[in-house]
Amino acid sequence: MNLDSLSDLKGVATNTHFAIFVLPKKYGLSEARAALASKNTVFIEPKVHNQQKTATVNVDDILELERITRTKQQNRLGIVVVGTEKMGEQAQNKFLKLLEEPGSNIHFSFVTEDASNLLDTVLSRGQVYHIRKISKAASQALAKELLPDISAQALQQTMFLAAGLPGEIRKLATDQTYMSNQIKLVGLAKTLLTDRDLEVVKVAYGLKDDRAQALQVLDLAITIAKEALRKNPSLVGKLSELEQAYGQIAANGNIRLGLVGNLLV
Repeated sequence: MNLDSLSDLKGVATNTHFAIFVLPKKYGLSEARAALASKNTVFIEPKVHNQQKTATVNVDDILELERITRTKQQNRLGIVVVGTEKMGEQAQNKFLKLLEEPGSNIHFSFVTEDASNLLDTVLSRGQVYHIRKISKAASQALAKELLPDISAQALQQTMFLAAGLPGEIRKLATDQTYMSNQIKLVGLAKTLLTDRDLEVVKVAYGLKDDRAQALQVLDLAITIAKEALRKNPSLVGKLSELEQAYGQIAANGNIRLGLVGNLLV
């Protein structure tokens, strides 16, 4: 099921025992969190536990939810787990036990930008809602609200990078360093679309140790190629090469070989 606006989230969460809200990537988890916030809502979010190096939602977090939900609730209580793309299998299985003996007036929600890690048993127990991107007009209005003096060029760049994604628009508008880095990545993406072999090799070597950034540059290059395809049908071959490179690198293939092997043929 699709939802057109974040303003729908609270009503859905209030009337659903277990709702799974799936956002477009870079939409902004904090945007959804704000939409669900109320005095009767408890949030669980990824954090670094003990000696771990990365933030996760783990079994200890679910045990905390068990403690909270053990108390009989006179009024509605919302339990929202934000960022469930960082929730492990053990924690998900533990969470399922909470759903088996639901307390009255307790409503659970998951918020994620990537539901691919969720167990089938978890997905089958919840109502899945996909949040649509906001409109181009709403995207431009948000950028102008955040930066009233935004130039036409900066607005165009922001829309290319983040149209439909309020969280990403907010990040670009409020973090100039991040904005500059994203524009730099667009430049690298455009280089991958050229036939300048030496420049493509330089980009490949620059990205060879950063898989996430390599995938981001390829994703931007694919987006640019798709937009330009109508005016330049010859790009269809390049688009295929970019998609092959993306697939290989996303599957943990060698980054440099994935770029050079596909783009210099």
